[in-house]
Amino acid sequence: GVLGIAGRYGVPVFVATRGQLARRVIRERRPRAVVAVACERDMVSGLHDVAGKIPVLGLTMTLPSGPCKDASVNLGQLEEWVRAYVV
Repeated sequence: GVLGIAGRYGVPVFVATRGQLARRVIRERRPRAVVAVACERDMVSGLHDVAGKIPVLGLTMTLPSGPCKDASVNLGQLEEWVRAYVV
């Protein structure tokens, strides 16, 4: 899963259940880049907030049962993007 990917590449993981928390983590941690996973609405808002400040790759979650139900993420794509940043 996500923690396994982070462990393989030695990158920190932060889970933010709301967009506001994600923005606070970015502001406090000041990362050089972000690979973000979120629903489309939160992703667009978050990308707008950090546009031009740091590089961000945004991977939207699959929501087959509507918002916040049965959400999933393409782990293969996530790992590819993390690898591209750190290698």
